[in-house]
Amino acid sequence: MRDGELVLAGVVDVAAIRDRENARLRELAQKAVAANTRRAYVADWDSFSSWALGRGLVPLPADADTVARYIVWLSDRPAALVDVGYTRADGRRVVRSRREGPAKPATVARHLVSIGKAHRAAGFSDPTRDVEVQLVAKGLRNERGVRPTKKRALLRDTLVAALAADAPLLPETLGPKDRANRERAATLAVARDRAIVLLGWSGAFRRSEIAAIDLAHVGREAAGIDIVLPSSKTNQEGEHETVLIPYADNETLCPIRALDAWLELAGIAEGALFRRIDRHGRVLGRIQPTVVATITKAFAQTAKLDPKLFGAHSLRSGWISTAADAGREEADMMGHSRHRSLTVFRGYVQAATKWRGHPGVGLL
Repeated sequence: MRDGELVLAGVVDVAAIRDRENARLRELAQKAVAANTRRAYVADWDSFSSWALGRGLVPLPADADTVARYIVWLSDRPAALVDVGYTRADGRRVVRSRREGPAKPATVARHLVSIGKAHRAAGFSDPTRDVEVQLVAKGLRNERGVRPTKKRALLRDTLVAALAADAPLLPETLGPKDRANRERAATLAVARDRAIVLLGWSGAFRRSEIAAIDLAHVGREAAGIDIVLPSSKTNQEGEHETVLIPYADNETLCPIRALDAWLELAGIAEGALFRRIDRHGRVLGRIQPTVVATITKAFAQTAKLDPKLFGAHSLRSGWISTAADAGREEADMMGHSRHRSLTVFRGYVQAATKWRGHPGVGLL
């Protein structure tokens, strides 16, 4: 592969390039894609442009050689602790550290999509479609394998086991004031987390949907509640989708009673349904979607399972798998989970029912 060309005979005008990139990225952000997807595109593009500019290469428009070298670097990058910034719903900028390492094939594929979209939005030809880039990407897939590591479904029995566990004890060394604050914080967290898990599971919600629900989205009926989703991953045009959550026969497993307990305890009368809680027991702003994953992992650990195998999607897949195993109708399940792709949906069902009717069962 040849070296990428330098900008202005070796002098990189970073500010000018970033201004032009930012203008095009704002245009790209207006496309009809989910907010999480937009954030991923911007983060991927920032990674690529920073990598390219740091080597004196042109990120926009990039040539095929630059893109090919980037995805090789992405796949081979050493493990390191990096700072990642994001903006909270209240506008506050937060920086968190996370460990990065060699990117998986699915991550590389997403970066290629982001790079291609940025080029097409800016009116340039897409370098990711070049034969050289495609060959390198295929080589990486063959080398690493392409089977994704899916999170396990949080099935009903696991959910019940996790919810039955006691809340963690506070250390005896705390002073009276600190203990009172910490006890309130712990009580609030238990109520919130229980409501998130039960509601997320019962509604087969995505984590972004859970975090985005406002109290105004919740309607009350005799049989349960209805939650209106203004938008979702599969509904980008703002057509409202309604998710029905019935009362559970078992009061201790009822998502509506758990939600009401949290709302009353937190004193929430409007705005975001699920909020952050600080160590002093104060209820703050809307949670980030990543919090749902953290909570789900904690529940899996409480049920004596490996938390690394579970994530926020375990709630959604857990409801689908449990309903499929109970013999619920496919069309009804798809309507509740809001799946548009029958192929994707049946992947969940097949995983839940793969042993049903197996010809080898009972032969020995």
